[in-house]
Amino acid sequence: MYGRTYGRTDGRTEAFPISLRTSFDGIIISEAFTCSWCHHCSCKYIKMSIISEAFTCSWCNPCSCKYIMMSIISEAFTCSWCHHCSCKYMMTSIISEAFTCSWCHPCSCKYIMMFIITEAFTCSWCHPCSHKYIMMSIFSEGFTCSWCHQCSCKYIIMMSIISEAFTCSWCHHCSCKYIIMMSIISEAFTCSWCHHCSCKYIMMSIISEALTYSWCHQCSCKYIMMSIISEALTCAGVTNALVSI
Repeated sequence: MYGRTYGRTDGRTEAFPISLRTSFDGIIISEAFTCSWCHHCSCKYIKMSIISEAFTCSWCNPCSCKYIMMSIISEAFTCSWCHHCSCKYMMTSIISEAFTCSWCHPCSCKYIMMFIITEAFTCSWCHPCSHKYIMMSIFSEGFTCSWCHQCSCKYIIMMSIISEAFTCSWCHHCSCKYIIMMSIISEAFTCSWCHHCSCKYIMMSIISEALTYSWCHQCSCKYIMMSIISEALTCAGVTNALVSI
């Protein structure tokens, strides 16, 4: 499907589709975001394809019901009506990474956090912990609370520059107000001040999964989409397939 004109009238082809529309869905053959215009669909009902992890619109499937949840047998989004469940309590299965409803669990408590020994969501009551300080464990990718780590500081939580785990900015002795961003050399969060950049345009690098500034790519347009040739965010206003850093 690469190289299609995607509705262009000048004969040019694009390595990935470009659209200035704000309605998005996903291609059903990859995990990459794309715009619904390319699929000739602007309907508001968005869900994951039940046969893949890619976003698609419910009209295409076709399903326009409002109850959306993850399939309990896969990581793909599906509608709760299809699973005959319209309950409002949503959480991730404690035995998988797939979303399911807390009623099915059954647990309807409002305290939600990541299970500290898995990547699956569970409720803090089950843990049991209901306090409000939530952060990523500094030794795993699982959510845990800052109280457990004896830290309740108000500074913006950021990713450790040496791991993918969340930690607090106070621990890194940094309370600057600049927008946190992904390091351009890793997937770890760091602060924009550290990179001596305070520009407000944020986007994913088209050559990596790390966040970088759209200013660095000479692009400040507000329409963001995933490239169909990578899992990295790029700007929908960019006309070239690749932009060098």
